[in-house]
Amino acid sequence: MEKTIGSFILDNCRKKQFPVSSLAAELNMTREALYLQLRKKDIRISRLAAISRILNHNFFEDYYPSTLNPGDDPLPLYLENQQLKRTIALLQADLEWYHKNYGLPVIPH
Repeated sequence: MEKTIGSFILDNCRKKQFPVSSLAAELNMTREALYLQLRKKDIRISRLAAISRILNHNFFEDYYPSTLNPGDDPLPLYLENQQLKRTIALLQADLEWYHKNYGLPVIPH
């Protein structure tokens, strides 16, 4: 039987000794309502992102492991990601400069 996302979350709470009631309170819901959600097969992405943030754990990676094969070096992907972040920052700075110097309205990002 396939492990559900709820079981990954509950296992993580137990491992970190993080009470489910505290997680529920952080999510502005009752403990019972959280248990009902965690028993379901699926969970909303926004809810899973919030739980990941609260528990400081990437549950997306647990349920949908990365596409790296065992033994693959993740460093090239990390470096590419860092380069893309730098490129985005430079492009945003350029765009802001053009908006400022040519009087174009700034588009929020």
